[in-house]
Amino acid sequence: MESGVPTVPPYLAGPLLLSPFRAYSLAPSRVGDPASARVFARPYRGVSQRLETWRKRGLAGRDDEPSLYLHEYSGVDRTSPFDVESASIGTSRAMSTGPVTTSSASLLFSAGASSHRVTAAGPDYTTRSTAFDNRTMDRISFAAGSYSATMTQDQNQWVEHLVAFRSAATPGGAN
Repeated sequence: MESGVPTVPPYLAGPLLLSPFRAYSLAPSRVGDPASARVFARPYRGVSQRLETWRKRGLAGRDDEPSLYLHEYSGVDRTSPFDVESASIGTSRAMSTGPVTTSSASLLFSAGASSHRVTAAGPDYTTRSTAFDNRTMDRISFAAGSYSATMTQDQNQWVEHLVAFRSAATPGGAN
């Protein structure tokens, strides 16, 4: 990513400026695996100072290889895109976000990370990225209802998130 270079994705109201920001990795003694130990210091009040305090105490160190996943979608409601979300952590090989109940047709987006490698997406989902042995995936739901996202992984610690974004399709229109 080049800092300070505006990127204009299609269908966006204005340019998106990707600005550099500091990234830290929590000390190995604080987490099971560095892949899930990344912390990003965005310009929120007090966050940078707290992370710097952790660094001085040996609880965090500079992360020279932070990761940022960017996915672009069209057809999402522009005025009220967020519908529902779910997140889970676990220690089994099977990963699951647990159910969400959507209010309408939705884009379902899920991201998962493991202490080693996320090996497969769940049924009905399309994998979009496997960078750093993590996984992002999505699917379209054509009606309101209960949905969940599953993945598999090959170690013993994981985290998975599921977010539903409302469709911009009008009633009776194409989704």
